[in-house]
Amino acid sequence: SKRDFRRKSTLGYRAGVPVADGERGKPVSPVRTVVASLKANGTIPSWMSLDKKVLCFSAYFEQDVHHSRLEDKRVRNCEVYMYLEDETIQIVEPKQMNSGIPQGVLVKRQQLPKSKDAGLSDSAKVMTGKLGGHEFYNLYDMNIGNDLHIFGRVYHLFDCDTFTRQFLEETVGVTLNDTEATPEDAHTIQREEMQRSKPIRPS
Repeated sequence: SKRDFRRKSTLGYRAGVPVADGERGKPVSPVRTVVASLKANGTIPSWMSLDKKVLCFSAYFEQDVHHSRLEDKRVRNCEVYMYLEDETIQIVEPKQMNSGIPQGVLVKRQQLPKSKDAGLSDSAKVMTGKLGGHEFYNLYDMNIGNDLHIFGRVYHLFDCDTFTRQFLEETVGVTLNDTEATPEDAHTIQREEMQRSKPIRPS
């Protein structure tokens, strides 16, 4: 009687290329071969040509502070990532030591709808990528100086990295605005002063 009920693995490597075997044991074309044929025919899909290419913008949002005599608003800096393969967005706030507030991933990677309706007709909504009556943020919404209205917060883009500027200006043809200065709040100023005045312990 059969005692080994484990299923045979259908994944493996051939000539250093990850491949999957078909149902009848016939190997599927290696990934590199598929990519090469698509490039030759000029039909390479966006999810493959834009894989692992991510735009990175520096942004900030203002948070109201209650019951404090020192401040009434706090400026919180974060990074906005747009994954070009599907135009999904992720927002991450760098963690600061002893900040006293939850930090890290603020918005998980997903397609984010715009909060304001563009006022388009039904046919135009379909052509411009509106799904279920929502228009999602896309590549052309990302520029320095723009505001992203996401889940009740307004994220203001003020800078970007070198790859983002080169890709948008040279590949897409979008002219990016100049880098903006970030506003300061009382908490940030006091924190920087405390860091500068912190005594140095002898080694």
